[in-house]
Amino acid sequence: MDKPWVHIIGGGVAGLSLARELANYPNLPGTLVISDPRSAYANDKTFSFWFLESERAQLKPENELKKWTISSIAKNTIMAGNIYHYGIRSAGNFYTEAIQKIDGHPMMKRKEEMLTKKPSAQFVFDSRPPNIKEHLITQSFYGTEVKLSEPHNLIHAGLMDDLESTKTGIRFRYALPLSEDRLLVEYTEFSTRPANLEALKILNHAWLEQQFADKFIELRMEAAHIPMGFKIETPHLGIPIGTRGGMTRAATGYGFSTMQHWASATAKALVSGQPPRQYPSSFLFSQMDGLLLQLIAKRPDVVPSIFEHLAEHLSGDQFAQFMMQTRLSDAIRVILSSPKKPFILAALGLSSWI
Repeated sequence: MDKPWVHIIGGGVAGLSLARELANYPNLPGTLVISDPRSAYANDKTFSFWFLESERAQLKPENELKKWTISSIAKNTIMAGNIYHYGIRSAGNFYTEAIQKIDGHPMMKRKEEMLTKKPSAQFVFDSRPPNIKEHLITQSFYGTEVKLSEPHNLIHAGLMDDLESTKTGIRFRYALPLSEDRLLVEYTEFSTRPANLEALKILNHAWLEQQFADKFIELRMEAAHIPMGFKIETPHLGIPIGTRGGMTRAATGYGFSTMQHWASATAKALVSGQPPRQYPSSFLFSQMDGLLLQLIAKRPDVVPSIFEHLAEHLSGDQFAQFMMQTRLSDAIRVILSSPKKPFILAALGLSSWI
């Protein structure tokens, strides 16, 4: 394993996805190493994404929903995808598939270690989680997966329910039916500082008890602080990938699908002898996301109405494309569909005039 061909720093979604895709090739140009400090992987996350039928085999959704909701105290909007469905995949399922492929390849090795300097390899990819302090907004969430003693009768993905502003950002409930008697419920906050996870946990349990009394058992929990939107230039130990490389949508946090497509294309390029490229972020999306994050930071009271407006004026498919940062035309369409005043004043640095 002297001087590997590829060295991946960090065994998160992006790093494991690239290694898994390369593991599909029996004969690689050289060896591959993944360095990650964790000793084991737990089912600690849920990956959600919109997908086309042509993407099913690649993204492997375990559950899917055709409709989703965005609601506040005053308004409830149900959206439906025509060509896009909302897919759900557990971290445990993803990790198991990736690690089995990686560990089964004779030219790949996982190392339990934390690197602080660039390793010696022909190609180095840096997927370490960015520092929360380097970002504009933090997405904090606490979720609980439960099994009920009777059907919950929920048929839509509660994407952003009970959407409201707080003193430092916005908060909403996220509810995913996993089967007729299993449910994942998360309270999420986008804020200028990491939210109190214990407070989100209390909200989570209070809603479950209000809806289902004591007719459920907790199967597992998941909680995290996720950085959104770079505030300062971040140094890298190689080609930045994953959240560090701008593969998650700054304003929404969706990135699983983007990482899977990137990993497949990059693995193909590497094996064919082409140099890998950094993920190209869209200028329009970056600008629009930056303005939205500014509004969350400075005028969170207007943000719920912006999402409500988008839900009302975009089709389900257009909304899905916007949330996942798919094409330049999506950015233009959303800009034209958005309420203009908040974004224009934010761009001029006049958020207080809204």
